[in-house]
Amino acid sequence: MIEHTISAALSPQDELRFQQELSVRNVRQIRLISTAAFVIGLAFAGLEVPSVLDGSWQSALLLIAWAAMQVGMGTIVFMTWRPGGALLLGSTVFWANMLVVVAFVLICYTGFALGWRRATEELLLLVFYLHAFPNMTTRRKVVLSSVMSTAFLIVLYLSDARWGLQIVLIVVFINIAVAALSMSLESSLRDAFKRRMVLEELALTDKLTGALNRHSFMDLFEQVQNAAARSGLSMGVLIADIDDFKAYNDSLGHLAGDEALTEVAHVLRAAQRHDSDLVVRFGGEEFVCVFLRQDLTELQVLCQGLVDNVRACKIPHPASKTGPFLTISIGACLQGNPKALDRRSLMTLADRALYKAKSDGRDRVFIAQSED
Repeated sequence: MIEHTISAALSPQDELRFQQELSVRNVRQIRLISTAAFVIGLAFAGLEVPSVLDGSWQSALLLIAWAAMQVGMGTIVFMTWRPGGALLLGSTVFWANMLVVVAFVLICYTGFALGWRRATEELLLLVFYLHAFPNMTTRRKVVLSSVMSTAFLIVLYLSDARWGLQIVLIVVFINIAVAALSMSLESSLRDAFKRRMVLEELALTDKLTGALNRHSFMDLFEQVQNAAARSGLSMGVLIADIDDFKAYNDSLGHLAGDEALTEVAHVLRAAQRHDSDLVVRFGGEEFVCVFLRQDLTELQVLCQGLVDNVRACKIPHPASKTGPFLTISIGACLQGNPKALDRRSLMTLADRALYKAKSDGRDRVFIAQSED
């Protein structure tokens, strides 16, 4: 199972999480790389630029391009020190480095016009620099280095500094070699991320039904509260219990009981509309669900739909007191202010509502009123 999941592609949401995790985890390396590049750029300005300045427009453009390159590198340095800036590094690093690439090509163009003949060393150094960022995808790194190298070779061809096939081969080889190294590193990091995702999922889910387990519910409940607060939706807490489940197991066996649990979990999970909706196997035949919905009417429709859909599965239940098929009862509560009550208080309300649904004859819904 784990190996199969590792071979699968990441979903867009997981890909974003992967990029953000790399940014946060590698912020120190990114800070070191960009700072070193910034300092090298200053050294280049001190050692190379003064020797070719002659007061012409090319000199002015050279200074502007060098300043733009320093701005790009300085932006990355700034973002790594900014609180929370690491989460934005994926796009910031790419576009800041695109500015660096464009600036470098302009530096080459003006440098050749002013008699500068040492751009190849700086080009190769910049290729390594671009591929050193651990949080940028290989595709983005290849785009940056390819744009820069192609533009550099065009400038080289159009200028008087035509150094021939040797330089072209060196540039192409370095790009391919460093891209292959970046691809290998990214593949290893991605596989490790997928493996950890699988292990986390196994730790948080009930193996039989695929629903979340009780432990994960404790951890995720606060996240759902925060999601409800951001979205402006109300938070509904449901407790669904299979009616006469002990009698079902006694009459048909535990294997049939496992199949029934899986089928009920499938019905409950099908009602998930938001990423933050939770369906949890809380214990035995009892499920706890947290759904973000608009109002009490929408929650009532949802709960009744769940009861009807389980009955519509027509799972035979010869020992049921409510009919020939397996049914569920649901107790629920809804609060408009997601943080008005804590998890224990909401669970108590929903549990009392479930007791009421059971005492009224099972196979039905009862919603308790919560005070926001």
